[in-house]
Amino acid sequence: MLGEILKATVKEAEAAFHQLYGSHAPLLRFLSENNIPIPKEMKTAAEYALNGLLRTALDEDTLDLDRIHNLLEEVRISEVELDRTTLEFTLRKNLEGMSDRLFENPLDLALLRTFTQAVAAARSLPLSLVLRSIQNKCYEVLQRQYPSMGERAAAGDHEAHLWATQFESLAELLLLRVPVL
Repeated sequence: MLGEILKATVKEAEAAFHQLYGSHAPLLRFLSENNIPIPKEMKTAAEYALNGLLRTALDEDTLDLDRIHNLLEEVRISEVELDRTTLEFTLRKNLEGMSDRLFENPLDLALLRTFTQAVAAARSLPLSLVLRSIQNKCYEVLQRQYPSMGERAAAGDHEAHLWATQFESLAELLLLRVPVL
C-alpha cells in the first residue's frame, strides 16, 4: 500500500519536473549558449526531468539512439549530472530481458541481429555497463551452438554463415573471445 502511494507520488513529482523543464528548456539553452550561469532551481528541474526521460528511453524495447543522444545533448547543455547508477541499471535490466528472449532460441538470426544492434547502441552510450549475466549466457552459446554452426558455415551453409558472423559480432561487443574454428 505504502509502496503504491510512494510510486504514485514520485511519478507525479517527475511529471511536474518534466513540465517545468519543458516550459523553460529554451531559456536554459539560451543561458548556456551565452555562458550565463543557470539558476540552481532550473538545473534541478532539468536534472530530474532529463534523467527521467533517459530512464524511459533506456527501458524501451527498441533503443532509439537519436532520441537518447538528443537527451544526452540536453544534459550537456543544461549542465546537469547524469544519474549514472540508475540509468546503467535500467539499461542493463532492459538488455538482460532482451537477452532472455534471444537465448531461449539462440539460433534465431533475426533476434540475434536485433540484440546485437541493441548491445552496440548501449555500448555507444556514456555509461559503464556491467553485462556479466549476458556475457555468461553468450559464453554458453559459444560453447554449445557456435562450433556446430561454424562447421555448417564452413561447409557452405549460407544461413549458418550469417548466424556465425552475427554471433561473432555480439561476442566481440561483449568482450568474449571467439575461438578459430
